[in-house]
Amino acid sequence: MRVTFPRVVRAEWTKFVALRSTWILFALVAVATVGLSYAIADNAETPTSSSAYLGVDVVSLLLGVVGIVMVTGEYGSGLVRATFTAVPARLPLLWAKAVVLAGFALPVMAAVVLLAALTFRLVRGPMPGMMGHAAGAAVAPVLLALLGLGIGALVRHTAAAITGFILVILVAPTLLGAALPDDWGDRMVKYTPVSAAQALYTESDSSMLHTGPAAWVLAGWVAVALAAGATTVLRRDP
Repeated sequence: MRVTFPRVVRAEWTKFVALRSTWILFALVAVATVGLSYAIADNAETPTSSSAYLGVDVVSLLLGVVGIVMVTGEYGSGLVRATFTAVPARLPLLWAKAVVLAGFALPVMAAVVLLAALTFRLVRGPMPGMMGHAAGAAVAPVLLALLGLGIGALVRHTAAAITGFILVILVAPTLLGAALPDDWGDRMVKYTPVSAAQALYTESDSSMLHTGPAAWVLAGWVAVALAAGATTVLRRDP
C-alpha cells in the first residue's frame, strides 16, 4: 500500500485517540479551565472581560506536555523505528502529528472555552467584551501545544523536552525582565511565547502586544520550533 499523507494522518489519529492518556489529559484540561472560571467568577472582587479564561494559563502547560509526549513517547518506547520504517520520508510523520494534534485540540478547546464563558456568565452575570476573547483563548493553548511538539521532536527525550518547554514558557520571560534594562526588558518580554499567547485572550495594555501582532509572534515561535524539530528528525537516527 502506497504511503500517502492522508494515510499517515489517519494512522497518527488512530494512535492518538487510542491512548488513555490523551483522554485523561484533555479531561483535566476541561475540568481545570471550567473549574477555575467558576472559582474566579465566585471570588474575584473586580473581574475583567477576560477573567473567565485565566485558567488557560494553566492548561497551556498541559497541552504543551501533550505535544511533547506525542513525539518523545515513541522515541522512549522504541516504536519510532517501526514508524520510520512505515514512513521512510520522516517529515510527513511530523506534519501529520501536528495536523492531528491541532485537529483534535482546537475543537476541544473551543468547546471548553465556551463552557468556561457560560459558567462565568451564570455565576457572575453578563460581562461586556467577554466573548471577544473566546477565540484567542481557544487558539493560544493549541499553538503552545504545537510549540511543545516541535520541542519534543528537537530534544526527543520527555523529561528534557518538558524542562525546555518550561524554560521557554515560564523562566525566559522572568530572566529577560531581570537581566535587561527596564525598557528593553519590557519590550523583549512582549515577544516571548507566553506573553504573546496571553495577549490573544486578555485585555490589551502597554505590557502586551495587540492581538494581531501577538498571533504572528506566537505562530513564528511555533514555526521555528517545528522547523528545528524537523531538522533533527531528518538528520539524526532514532
